[in-house]
Amino acid sequence: MPEEMDSRAHSARSFESRIIEAFKAIGYQVEKPRESQEFDFIVRKYEFPFEIRALVELKYFEHSLVPAGIVLRYLDMVQRYSVDKAIIITTLGFAEESKELAEKSKGKIVLLTEADLIEQIPGKRMKEYFNVFLRSDYVSSSFREYFALFEPDYRNRISRLPKDRLVKLLFEYASTQDLANFVAEKLPKEEISAMLEETIEPAQLKEILTRLARKVEIPISRKKEIEQTYKQAIASGDSNLKGKLFEKAVKEIFELVPGLKVVGSNVNDGMEEIDIQLRNYNHEHVWAEFGGMILVECKNWSRPVGANEIASFKDKIIKSGLKSGILVAQVGVTGSPSDLEGAWGKVKMDLALGYMIVILDGKDLQDILNCADVSGKVDDKYIQLFKLGSSKAL
Repeated sequence: MPEEMDSRAHSARSFESRIIEAFKAIGYQVEKPRESQEFDFIVRKYEFPFEIRALVELKYFEHSLVPAGIVLRYLDMVQRYSVDKAIIITTLGFAEESKELAEKSKGKIVLLTEADLIEQIPGKRMKEYFNVFLRSDYVSSSFREYFALFEPDYRNRISRLPKDRLVKLLFEYASTQDLANFVAEKLPKEEISAMLEETIEPAQLKEILTRLARKVEIPISRKKEIEQTYKQAIASGDSNLKGKLFEKAVKEIFELVPGLKVVGSNVNDGMEEIDIQLRNYNHEHVWAEFGGMILVECKNWSRPVGANEIASFKDKIIKSGLKSGILVAQVGVTGSPSDLEGAWGKVKMDLALGYMIVILDGKDLQDILNCADVSGKVDDKYIQLFKLGSSKAL
């Protein structure tokens, strides 16, 4: 987990460095703020007869779009810090609600992707920026996921590909770091970077960035479909139908994650019934903390889930020879992270015994369906468990 966090932090720093260089190439002065301030930096540019002054916030997202809440936050900061506007720059894009808020802000909020920003870089500076981009972690962020979506055993599939095909896939779907990790014996990282710089022209950078961003288009459109099922599950007056639709929505949410595959639902081994069984081929991010199989329990109840249900779920985990699982409870669980009574107290006690139960509630599901990344949300709740373990509440 620490290594994964370090990798993400490195990618975010690399993204920030590229954006700063892009602003400088366009002719802006860049000022880093004091640590206490709530944005990444300020840019200034003199445009006769005025000086434009804007605060800039960067969002390095690999799997999701920037939600409206972030736009509202920085709209408030424009007035608080007495700047002309706030510029929010991200890797992939913005939720529709975010775009609507920006349009209504009368120029106070500017939403840009990295691709939008680099279009403004003068041609004589593009080559310098482009080479830095090709060597960045972001270029490699899609490659493994692309294979995982279609074939869990993507390592073997990659290893069988001829070198020229690997290079073509690298160009189309990216991957300096991933190829270094999985097929270093066929194509070292340094060779990959050199091939890219020889093969791709700076003019193609916009196309590459757009192609990388497309990796979220399928999950986002799919989320709209899942949301309909989820809303039906909440609104239904038929208790049996409520449970089935809720479980269906939860299954489809987890299937959005590359490397997670539903291999069973309502499985009854004669002793226990398990709502959902996930085969975990994903060993990145928070999923590395789970085993090769993940049990998921779904509770679309009108009341919070209690300690007895936590105990029952833990028994299922034990009987399956596992150490962890995910409980999805529409209205949450009893107790609270601050006092650690009820179900929360049971979760803490089980964690101390080596059994991890990650809890998602209806708000978490709605966040995912609105914009949040599934892995990111599960990671947040995973971290919450260990704050519980040290008697700290979120």
